[in-house]
Amino acid sequence: LYLDIDLLVRCSLRELWDTDLTGSLAGVVESPSREKFGSKKFYNLPAAHKSIGIKSGTCFNSGVMLMNLDLLRAENIWVEYMEAFEEFGDRIQFADQDILNHVYSNRVKYVGFKWNVGLHGYLCWPLYDEYDDVEVIAGCKSPGIAHFFGPRK
Repeated sequence: LYLDIDLLVRCSLRELWDTDLTGSLAGVVESPSREKFGSKKFYNLPAAHKSIGIKSGTCFNSGVMLMNLDLLRAENIWVEYMEAFEEFGDRIQFADQDILNHVYSNRVKYVGFKWNVGLHGYLCWPLYDEYDDVEVIAGCKSPGIAHFFGPRK
């Protein structure tokens, strides 16, 4: 289980830990749809992500990742990280998160929204593809993990 340093864990992680990741590289929480959330404040993310091979609507926040280490090792995924960095290094806006989104692409399992709730949950709750309004509102009211991402903490 990878956790960024700017998190507050608010409950037991057992439910997240027990997630079945068969066939998936990681369990992650979706980021808001970049095309729906196309504000200058948040860069020109749709174009930036397209330029490094990330499809719209397939982004996740890398601050909380339940990683399938057996599969990652079996596929020697490290090589893909390095290849992606060499190819896209000058176009990356969010360092490891962009590389992970490119490499993992459609090989992730989306876990419950409550496992990585940041400010975007409150600002962007109608902008998700993987979560309905009920799940987003419940996660915002009682996050399992609160994430204080961004430049201001």
